[in-house]
Amino acid sequence: MSNISIMKKIIFTLTIFVVSSFTVFSQQLKPEVDENIELMGIVARLAGHPEFNGFNMEKYSIGLYDKNIDEYFAPFKEHEVIKMMQSMRQECGIVYNAVPSFGTHIIFKGNRFKKIEEQDSTIDFRWNYVDKAKFLYALTDFYKKAKFHTFFRSQKEIYDKAIAAYERDVMPLFDNQWHSKFFGMESDMNFRIIIGCTNGPCNYGDHRHLKGVEKDAFAIMGYMADSLGNPVDLKGKLNEMLIVHEFNHTYVNQVVESPENLKLLRESGEKIFSKVEDVMTKNAYGNWVYMMNEAIVRTSELLYMKEHNYPDEVIQAKYQREKGMGFGWLKGLAGCLNEYSKNRDKYPTFKDYYPVIIKFYDELAKKNP
Repeated sequence: MSNISIMKKIIFTLTIFVVSSFTVFSQQLKPEVDENIELMGIVARLAGHPEFNGFNMEKYSIGLYDKNIDEYFAPFKEHEVIKMMQSMRQECGIVYNAVPSFGTHIIFKGNRFKKIEEQDSTIDFRWNYVDKAKFLYALTDFYKKAKFHTFFRSQKEIYDKAIAAYERDVMPLFDNQWHSKFFGMESDMNFRIIIGCTNGPCNYGDHRHLKGVEKDAFAIMGYMADSLGNPVDLKGKLNEMLIVHEFNHTYVNQVVESPENLKLLRESGEKIFSKVEDVMTKNAYGNWVYMMNEAIVRTSELLYMKEHNYPDEVIQAKYQREKGMGFGWLKGLAGCLNEYSKNRDKYPTFKDYYPVIIKFYDELAKKNP
């Protein structure tokens, strides 16, 4: 399969944030930097992926960390894993969220990288087009020859600054109980916030379910700093909504992308997508599945804003921005989600309510969205 244009939305604004503990689950979360996430991001950076190179725009650069990466790994830019990453971008669509999310599904054990054992596979479907055994072999070779762990440890000061900034400026902003209450997620979900120091301004959601343990939900968040390694200011309501957006994905995607729902949604999804394909593709939503995910994620943001007393003019302005991005049906979808919120005795979870949303899309497909 060649030239797969399946990308996550680029957020061209600073997107650094973190989530505090979900008291429903008695979790005490702390932001962290993960070695696997950094490894995948650095491989993509060396392969020339623009989204891991600050889009080659100075204002999105992460400064000192960029410099350290480029200098340390310069002798390895022709390594096999870098060449594979370059071809995987073109041939398999391994871009944006597919890059760091792979890091959550592998483990370095027995002196090599291998896939973790999952209860149910949740790895991004684009990796199905990749020879994963070959890639993991090359990744292991790169990790060892480049002495990646030595580099990772040497960047502790930069990572510590990022973590401290998250804890100071972002954690107080977020309602730490809203997602579990709204989506009705079971209590075995372990939430983690990962600072992706090569992400630039992009943010991603991911989830997994290891065998015999609780499920994990990840927000893999963007990060930028100046030439001295000091984080840019993180304060503001924007950061609150960005974390709402990414954690929405950890709930929404697994429902929308279940085999039974994909089968039921395909006809209406493809028909609606055909009517808005140009604008969706321009905004990096390259197929109907991602369009469906984003529609629910963005509508849920609007409900969060309403419940948290955002000014009505701010909410209406967001509706207009979403319409401009091709999501002209979000007010109707918000009406569905409001009904869901009012009837939780009948619909304890978002999954229970989703058949109603499928019917909404069946009707929408008969009109112009």
